[in-house]
Amino acid sequence: MDILSLFMLTIFTYTLTRLYRFHHNYTLAGKTGLHIICAPLDPYGTFWQIIGPMFMPLLHKSPFFLTKWCRALDLTWSWRDGYMMHEKFGASFLVVHPGNIVLVTADPETITTVLGRRNEFVKGEMYEPLNLFGKNVDTVNGPDWSRHRKLTAPCFNERISSLVWSESLVQATSMLQKWLQSHPNHNHTSYKINTVVDDTRIVALHVLSTAGFGIRQDFHGGATTITAGHTMSYRDALMTVLGDLFTLLVGLWRVKALVPWLPRRVKNVGVAVKEFRQYMDEMVERERGLLQEKNGAMRPNLIATLIRTSDEAINEGIGAKSSIRLSDDEIRGNIFIFNLAGHDTTANTLAFAFSLLALHPESQKWVQEELDEVMDSKGSDTYEDTFPKLKRTMATVYETLRLYGPVPTIPRSTSAHLSPTLIPIPLSPSKSITLPRNTPISLNLYASHISPHHPLFSAENGDTFDALSFRPSRWINADSNELLPMPHGFQPWSSGPRICPGMKFAQVEAVGVLATVLKRVTVDVDGPAEDSNEGKEEEKGFRALGKGEKNAMSVDGEVESLVRDGDKAIRREIAKSKLRDVLKGAGFSGASLAILPERKGEVWLRVSERESHGGGDRE
Repeated sequence: MDILSLFMLTIFTYTLTRLYRFHHNYTLAGKTGLHIICAPLDPYGTFWQIIGPMFMPLLHKSPFFLTKWCRALDLTWSWRDGYMMHEKFGASFLVVHPGNIVLVTADPETITTVLGRRNEFVKGEMYEPLNLFGKNVDTVNGPDWSRHRKLTAPCFNERISSLVWSESLVQATSMLQKWLQSHPNHNHTSYKINTVVDDTRIVALHVLSTAGFGIRQDFHGGATTITAGHTMSYRDALMTVLGDLFTLLVGLWRVKALVPWLPRRVKNVGVAVKEFRQYMDEMVERERGLLQEKNGAMRPNLIATLIRTSDEAINEGIGAKSSIRLSDDEIRGNIFIFNLAGHDTTANTLAFAFSLLALHPESQKWVQEELDEVMDSKGSDTYEDTFPKLKRTMATVYETLRLYGPVPTIPRSTSAHLSPTLIPIPLSPSKSITLPRNTPISLNLYASHISPHHPLFSAENGDTFDALSFRPSRWINADSNELLPMPHGFQPWSSGPRICPGMKFAQVEAVGVLATVLKRVTVDVDGPAEDSNEGKEEEKGFRALGKGEKNAMSVDGEVESLVRDGDKAIRREIAKSKLRDVLKGAGFSGASLAILPERKGEVWLRVSERESHGGGDRE
């Protein structure tokens, strides 16, 4: 047999095998009664993860029937499509490919069940890239997860929450001082900014640095300084690692023979990984040394607690081989996951929240009414006395996460070690289905958050279905004025046994930053600074638009009203439209949903100092 014949036989055998497996999977899927979408390859497989991003621009322009299989599982696409796929195919449906079956669900009860049964529905191979620096509490399953959870849970306590609160107020105050020096109007009562995305990332990084690693950073410099023995700053190393997870997944930078031929961006990721690992090693060594000093055991930060609990486990266990300790690699892995889960997610939530409040002044005023009543104008607001009372601010965080949650979908899988799993699907004809072992599951959180079947929008709550509206007041009980508990199907921090251990950390930080800023200023939409190139172009467009609108006064009553109110009203409507467009164009960048890097400079806001802050005479 010649080489060509052997090659053709191999191709034929491979194709026949794939067709057989596809038929087998399709037959299994057909027994569930759920709608089936056919896919040519594994959407979660490494091959698609590598080539998928290259083909996305083409797929975006392709007909729906050709792209529905990847629309259902692509993170950015699933967010932009909202509930559309589920309107067409049901709250739960299946994607079938030659390798497996994928359950895609936005059913609130199904999502809650999957997240609540950690041994039956595990974290699969998709989480492997997050073990880059060592296994961690987010990636492991079974007994390993119990061990990691036991040793990381003490890191998140009320002492940490108090530290997070105080540092959030410090960093937010510094950020606000920067804003109040940017592009002032003629009487210096309001200021234009377009750095909210970058500034909230600095705040989140510095709060994490203080509460997580015991290193205080100045907002205006801080983690941007390159320390001795390094070629990148801590911030740049972290930002590079978090901002290019795709390159980390592919891992070409690890192959030394390829490094000279790789693009600069890929080489930079390799350098960032090395630099970040070195920073983590220095943190661990530094913290171990400090813990040996007098009162060192009292240091209230995440890494100190992580090292202390692990080292205590060694002392109380069977030496260095104690089964309940964490290795240094695992400590590094958990430090990385603390950064991954605690930085971009909170930073992006804050950027979205400020933008949404600028677009909805009535909600901003509603929040400020509470701040004036609760917060002390002298700036002496403690965590214990203040945070629990800021219910409207927390409601704003909830509503932002509902519409712009950091992770639109969560992947899970049925266990490889258990029998086929029965899973409830209340919003389907069969009410439940049985899934084989190793079946991937995509929990579409965003679709659940805006679903007509979501408990928050049910008739029992007396609420009309306005799921796409930003309305923080929906989270407050009108009778008791209390914050409503998070319902089933609302899981921005996941739920069940594997709920995010840093949930309180993120809540305290977000509320602290929003409260500090909104207590002192009002945030509004605006256009570019007039002395910028973008501002000059917008001014030309605005003047042309104004002339056109004035000529159309007799035709359009809304335009007529705008013109009567003056140029300011027209400018504001243009600015609102542009900001909405930027938010609508958000996508999955790095570790979470974000305002895309190429558009972050388009988020122009105006901050104006408030005349009265209230709350100054409290006893």
